[in-house]
Amino acid sequence: MKTLNELKISPLVAVVDIETLSTQPNAAIVSIGCVIVNLFTQETVDEFYRVTDTYYQAIYNRDAMPSTVRWWEEQKETNPAAWKEYEKSNSIKESGQFELALIEFNNFLIKHFVDPSTIQLMGNGCDFDNVILQTAFKKVLFSPSWEFSGNQSLRTAVWLGRLILGIDPKYDIPFEGTKHHALHDARHEAKVLLNIFHAFLCLEKPTPTWEEAPDNFKWRARNADGSWLYFMNKPQRYGLVWRDGGDMVFGSPSTQLKPTPGWEFSLEQRPEVAA
Repeated sequence: MKTLNELKISPLVAVVDIETLSTQPNAAIVSIGCVIVNLFTQETVDEFYRVTDTYYQAIYNRDAMPSTVRWWEEQKETNPAAWKEYEKSNSIKESGQFELALIEFNNFLIKHFVDPSTIQLMGNGCDFDNVILQTAFKKVLFSPSWEFSGNQSLRTAVWLGRLILGIDPKYDIPFEGTKHHALHDARHEAKVLLNIFHAFLCLEKPTPTWEEAPDNFKWRARNADGSWLYFMNKPQRYGLVWRDGGDMVFGSPSTQLKPTPGWEFSLEQRPEVAA
């Protein structure tokens, strides 16, 4: 099996969400939110948020659909926190802010992905966030930092989670913050991605053999996340993990949305000891 370095793949993914004045590819952009996460450590690496002006985007023929503008105005009553960000965008009357937002976003990605070919930019769908950002970069006459092959879709990941794993973290994970706030949406989408990726890592693995454990480890059990652990002393269940107060041979406690079936009955003693 090849390593990530051999495959020239980064464990990082930049989950992006944008708020706009249209659903068209040339939509005027209200704000950009992005959360970079490490798929394997399940950690948030960094965040980016920028409200940009919609006024001067008319110079670039960025689209503002009347129906979308009306929807934003309705948010003043139904979602005032999101409407406030929209109003902030409308209040910016200084030229160059749209271009500056794109430059800052590019620099943010380059900061964490030294090699642009490894940037994976995941929008909510294949036909919205990434496409709109790419047309915006094209209009201001400079290239986005990510390559075409780095365009990813969270919608596809969610579909695979439902289809193969039977999980739906998009709706099962509580939303924290303000909906239609680009950064808050990106944070939620990043959590969804991490949850699905973790669930794939925890798919059924072959039960390890006792030969893998030193002789002084007499017990083994499986955590809810699917990982097998060896123990010197008989462990007890604590939440979704097994503990004996001592050292483990391998594995690490973790949790997932849908625990591995039967994990709580997995405790067993080393055969020669049991005999």
